[in-house]
Amino acid sequence: MKNVRKFLSRKRFVVIGGLFLLVVIYWIFQNAFPKTQTPTYQIQKAEKTTLVSTVTASGQIVVSNRINVTTQASGIVKDIFVSDGQVINAGDKILEITLDSQGQQASTKAWSSYLLAKTSLDTAQANINSLQSKLFKANQAFVNGKGTKDPVTDDPIYIQQRADWLQAEADYKNQQAVIGQTQAAVASNWQAYQLISNIVTAPISGAVGDFLYAPGMSVNGTTTAQKVATIQTGGNIIAQFNLSELDVVKVHAGQKATVTLDAFSGKEFSGKVLGVDKTGVIATGVTNYPVTVQLDTAFSQILANMAASVVITINEKPGVVVVPSSAVQERDGKTVVRVLKDKKIVFIPVVTGATSDTETEIVRGLKEGDEVITGVVNTQRTGASSQSPFNVQPRGFGGGTRR
Repeated sequence: MKNVRKFLSRKRFVVIGGLFLLVVIYWIFQNAFPKTQTPTYQIQKAEKTTLVSTVTASGQIVVSNRINVTTQASGIVKDIFVSDGQVINAGDKILEITLDSQGQQASTKAWSSYLLAKTSLDTAQANINSLQSKLFKANQAFVNGKGTKDPVTDDPIYIQQRADWLQAEADYKNQQAVIGQTQAAVASNWQAYQLISNIVTAPISGAVGDFLYAPGMSVNGTTTAQKVATIQTGGNIIAQFNLSELDVVKVHAGQKATVTLDAFSGKEFSGKVLGVDKTGVIATGVTNYPVTVQLDTAFSQILANMAASVVITINEKPGVVVVPSSAVQERDGKTVVRVLKDKKIVFIPVVTGATSDTETEIVRGLKEGDEVITGVVNTQRTGASSQSPFNVQPRGFGGGTRR
């Protein structure tokens, strides 16, 4: 038994020693051969095209050409005269409300205010007729009296007649202002009465939207005006975006814009810049400059406050030679591009012009079709195979390749 144990012990030692020797040989094998790097160059040709310079910004739809129809009446819906999506004209009935006691009281008060304003207007218009007559008489008295071609300006009668005429003229003009004020009061009180009336009408022509009422439903707009529906008009949609300090100096009214919305993936809407707010708005230490963009066409599914993005074209240069911006470098104070000649990198001085997000115009130094290096990828390898002798795929544990 002792001999057997000695034999097994020696055998274990030989196995362990052999494994250790293999590891040492593998390590020497891996480090004895120098590693080399073989560069792979990314090449692209200079091409002649139209260089488009743009700026991008994010924002939202601010006007979707939907007008809210509201009421301040209080009561129960008695009847409806439209349906959602129906096209109606300004003044058409939308719904009728049976007013409750609170609504009736408010309606009566609004009607009384309207009548009072209308009476004031009638009185003001009657007074202006009298003042116009006084103005005419005073003017004639002055013209036919002392207001001759060669008046004696220090004559007391001349002074009196002229003062009467000027006072009559001032009274007449003041009364014209009073009439303007009373007319505005009449219009304001009429609108207030309409808002609280039991009949809700369309303020403009268009398609009805957001109309969710039916007879028997309650309406309570006495505290806060309650929306009844919206009217979709045919006007173009307005969006607003925030520009950075770097981009605002490049944007002005009239530039082309392309708007995209998260709600309509893959769809683009053309438009133009209406104006730029160059005062700016500061929020959390960052200054943004709002730019307003009008879409060229109406699209009824675009709603107010929808998230949107814009690409504004700030410059277009047709027929210029361009290369990827990654190909342009600064070397020893000069602008250069790299080209391959006889498998060696050569730096070519160039003069650049306009740029876009990804491309740079080459004014001088390259021609169309010249190949430039845009990047280098280094691949590492050794003088011999680097596969480990212990790199054996296990079997039976699901990690092998299926056949």
